[in-house]
Amino acid sequence: MTTLGKRFGVAAIAVFATALLAFAATIAMPAEAQAKTASYKVLYQFNNGADVSTMNLGKQKVGKYYFTWKDPKLAKTVAESGLAKYSTKKSKGYKKIANNTMSGIVTNGTYAYYIKYSTKGATLYKKTLKSGKTKKVKALGKTGSYRFGVANGKYAYLTRENIDYMSNTGSVSTYRLNCDTGSVKLVAKNCDLIDAQSGYAVGFSKVQLFVDTEPVTLYKFNKSGTLKKVKTLTKAGYRTSVSFVGKYVYYGVYNPAKNTAKLYRATTAGKSVKKIASTKAMGMLAYQNFKSTTCEMWKYTDRVKIYKVTYKTGKTKFSRNL
Repeated sequence: MTTLGKRFGVAAIAVFATALLAFAATIAMPAEAQAKTASYKVLYQFNNGADVSTMNLGKQKVGKYYFTWKDPKLAKTVAESGLAKYSTKKSKGYKKIANNTMSGIVTNGTYAYYIKYSTKGATLYKKTLKSGKTKKVKALGKTGSYRFGVANGKYAYLTRENIDYMSNTGSVSTYRLNCDTGSVKLVAKNCDLIDAQSGYAVGFSKVQLFVDTEPVTLYKFNKSGTLKKVKTLTKAGYRTSVSFVGKYVYYGVYNPAKNTAKLYRATTAGKSVKKIASTKAMGMLAYQNFKSTTCEMWKYTDRVKIYKVTYKTGKTKFSRNL
């Protein structure tokens, strides 16, 4: 998950309140058959509300390939802005996937899917990593913008946003990409998936035009790749404040009017809900950066103060100032 603090900075409480914002044992099988059994993974995705500075921009390995992506803010030339590359060697021999890839990459270590934009709109492409060959999969259309959100098995999920900035309104939908066949299908309206694990996903029902609390929904993936709503985890969560870690999903529940924040944990299926910690203090509060035994609680007042929360004890201890 991403970090709200790095998105808004120390001097941004006012801005914060109003700103827009499976390895398969198939060694003897042909490469094509292996590719169809390997799970896909989303790399360098921009979930709604994310700040690129908080993403994992380092080298990531899927299968036998290492992948890199260039943050446009760090690019020295237009050609390297959003440039995605891959190599079988960690430190050399990188080949280009594409530049200006601002919607994430989906790969299983044999193929890589990505989205490019032009005057004709968004287009989905597929690259065979071994040969380097690229083919057009589907024209996604001129309206709306697309980004990869999560993946589950052979399916990847694209979020499509339509935003009218004049009226500050918009809609969001989720499309299923079958990475074996290349087919794209609408599976859920009013759905934006931001994290997934063990056959479950969490998402939100609207475009984030302003930073505000909103319902967090838990979904289950069906075998066909469609989605089934399991439950609403909370009606008052933040996008940066929900994450799957291990066999649990962690999420914050907030009441800004009362300056309260509560941290909860449930199984990935949404059962055995347990309150882990709670805080009451002036300023904006947000649990984030979830790990296996701890997370952080960020407090926004005249400056950003960061606290360490220990799940086992529920204790919150000051860590550092941002």
